Amino acid sequence: MSIGMLGQLNWLAVVVAVVVYFALGALWYMPSFMPTGRIWMTAIGFTGMPEGQRPNPTIYLAPLLGYLLVVIVLALLARALGVASITDGVYLAFIVWLGFALPYWSIASVFNPHAKQPLTLAVVQSAYHLIGLLLAGAIIGALG
Repeated sequence: MSIGMLGQLNWLAVVVAVVVYFALGALWYMPSFMPTGRIWMTAIGFTGMPEGQRPNPTIYLAPLLGYLLVVIVLALLARALGVASITDGVYLAFIVWLGFALPYWSIASVFNPHAKQPLTLAVVQSAYHLIGLLLAGAIIGALG
């Protein structure tokens, strides 16, 4: 595997997977739309923005760039491993989640000194990344 593989990726698949992953996060963490958003807010100890104040839109740039990096790496792995179907993409995404996202979010949540309910936080965040990665893997497998 080399950096030259970047040129062999289906960039449309990468962009679609990033947008889907990001959109899922927008819904997942929105307390007015999904119960997971309310559960996350409680678990993290976030009470919300003061009345009439909105978050700076630039806070959405970091997750977007993070998902771009994750999906590029997933697409590179898929390319290197010869993933050529939705099933293969989903399987690869599950393995990546199991080996990287699950341990990372579990550790980050449990040892977060600000978390009010660290185990709940670990479940909410790990579940989000499971679904996000499975969707990205399916897209990469189908289009990659």
